[in-house]
Amino acid sequence: MVLDKVNNYTTSSSVNLFSTVGRTQKLKHPSVIALLFAAFAAIFLSIFFLLQQQVLIGVNLAWLVLIAGLMTINFSRVGRIWAQPFQWLIEGLLVSPLMLFWGASLQGFPPVPLMSLLSIGLILLYAVVTLALQYPDYQSDMEHSHRSFILLVGWEKGIVIHNLLLILSFLLLGAYIYLGGTWRFHWAVVVMLLVGAFQILQLRRISQGLRPNWGLLKSTAMLLFSAVVYFFITGYLLK
Repeated sequence: MVLDKVNNYTTSSSVNLFSTVGRTQKLKHPSVIALLFAAFAAIFLSIFFLLQQQVLIGVNLAWLVLIAGLMTINFSRVGRIWAQPFQWLIEGLLVSPLMLFWGASLQGFPPVPLMSLLSIGLILLYAVVTLALQYPDYQSDMEHSHRSFILLVGWEKGIVIHNLLLILSFLLLGAYIYLGGTWRFHWAVVVMLLVGAFQILQLRRISQGLRPNWGLLKSTAMLLFSAVVYFFITGYLLK
């Protein structure tokens, strides 16, 4: 929520130097400005440290350039308008595989096929969560001409795409766990498929005309992705 607030703030006319909004209105959110300065300071310090260690060369630099390019598209006003229906895909690519591969490359681990299974599985799972979170805003997006992906493909097709991506995501994550021999540490990830099934059930009931519980749907979606990432991280720490 904080990142989304920062993203919306930085791409709004209130901080656009070329907007017609008065200069006195450009600093309406001191807490957001402080957070932005802290974030940029942390980024520059991290890059400076990596440059000192002489690791931002070759493949590592290429990953960084790709990440910076996608972040520019995602944060720029023109980029957000142009790629609005597929913003979830850009964000998913930033988190995985780009951040994942860059982090592994910085530690001296080259990309391997197993890592590809993990990254694609996480991208699809992020897409599932993002699509689910678009349904509560469907009516509002339609009224305000907000080009969300669900509005672009339609309500029913969106549910079909959501279900297929969820199944494919867990198939890839399950294949990663099985082929990597990490079932002992990551079995809880597969159990989260039950949460995914509950999310599918909620969307199915809504499509049948039953009264939606948007709060429950949002909670389920956020729990699904955060729990899978949490169980992967704790599994690696326990290895």
